[in-house]
Amino acid sequence: MKRCISLVIAVFLLAAVFSAPAVDAAVENVPSIFIGDGEWYKDAINPLITRGEHDYVPIDVFGMFDYVSVTVPKTDNILIHNTVSGEYISVLFGNRSAAVNGTIVSSMGTFMENGTYYVDAAVVTEAVGLKFESQLLEGGKKVVRISDDDAEYSLFDLIAMFLSVSAPDYEETMPENEDEPTFDDTVSQKKIYILCSQSNTGVNKPLFSANEILQRYGLSYTMFIYDPTRVEDVIRASTQGEYGVYISYYGDKTVTEAVDQVNEQTKKITHKETHITLDVYGDDAPLGYYVVEADFTVNGVLSAKYVYGQITEHFETHDSCTLYLEDCWNSEQMIILLAGLDENKIITQNLAGSK
Repeated sequence: MKRCISLVIAVFLLAAVFSAPAVDAAVENVPSIFIGDGEWYKDAINPLITRGEHDYVPIDVFGMFDYVSVTVPKTDNILIHNTVSGEYISVLFGNRSAAVNGTIVSSMGTFMENGTYYVDAAVVTEAVGLKFESQLLEGGKKVVRISDDDAEYSLFDLIAMFLSVSAPDYEETMPENEDEPTFDDTVSQKKIYILCSQSNTGVNKPLFSANEILQRYGLSYTMFIYDPTRVEDVIRASTQGEYGVYISYYGDKTVTEAVDQVNEQTKKITHKETHITLDVYGDDAPLGYYVVEADFTVNGVLSAKYVYGQITEHFETHDSCTLYLEDCWNSEQMIILLAGLDENKIITQNLAGSK
């Protein structure tokens, strides 16, 4: 995200940060992590963590650079690799050591927070040939930036852009973001009914679980259960007010018998039945169930921006749609987008109609 701002305004705003106690609230609007000229999109849930004199960032921060790969094999050894220069760091999470471009580092700062791997920002940035900067703001808030030669603004400028301080013509210098979803004020409120399924577990557990991310952002959704023995999933699905069941393999049973069996097992936990299932059976749909078909699907191929464009066109002639989210990074991007929409124009719901 790049925003134009004059150096005079930047100086004015930064002077306010370091001198006036009245701007404490404005400082809170400044992201704790910048990547290049943009903000870290997950700053609200995975922000900078400072321990002692060291600053730690999520490993996914480095993956935001197109040429830097971040992988975590089953051994929990974190590999961050600059595919252009060949520079790398291999973090041995278990014993807190690392290999940096062929040199062993006996002590490496790394830990896990809320299911996310964190690493020492300065150490990893230098190891893979990027640039690291930091700034301490009023009230003790720390801000860091990781960048490369493509960055156009200084960290000083970026901080100023995010300050909600009154300054002459400040808003007028900021161009409209054409990528933000917009709606005509005259149209009626639109509704997106969000659908997802249980995620795989064990070695096949996805890095991005749609239902867990939806829960984290507080969005209502309808989850479809296929394994009722996973009680936590069933309870989570039931708390949404409406859930569904489905089965992809039914052996020697009919599809109706197989879905009924899942429904009965789920009922032992939820104390209620559902008659909603997914459109996964072709012409052999189970009897007595309402088959839900997704109007739109976000998967590993179709990006959130592309699918949202389709939804926007759909809303020109319709007031609602169903949206199925697979377990993938694109779905997380879509959830972040949906969480920030204007509820006066569009709302997200589960099939029970709860927001």
